[in-house]
Amino acid sequence: MNDIQVFLATYAQPLIWLVIALVLLILEAATVQMVSIWFCVGAVAAVIAAILGGSVAVQIIVFVAVSGLTLAFTRKFVKKVLHVKKTPTNADSVIGAVG
Repeated sequence: MNDIQVFLATYAQPLIWLVIALVLLILEAATVQMVSIWFCVGAVAAVIAAILGGSVAVQIIVFVAVSGLTLAFTRKFVKKVLHVKKTPTNADSVIGAVG
């Protein structure tokens, strides 16, 4: 086997998770809302699991668990921080006004 084959045999799984993380990060950058950042964090955790020698099943469990925990514990905070108060303009400013 040549050097490239050895490299790919050794690092194929971490590279796949890294590509998934990068795709999710690009997807997040292309959207206005927080959509895929939670899964990007999970993919990075799966990269670490793959580097540490975890099986594919362990990597998937780490991905799902970290993504779910990140989503559960940070979404409310991020939503609160990113919530922009809507300023009524034009007709919206007089709807419901009295007098």
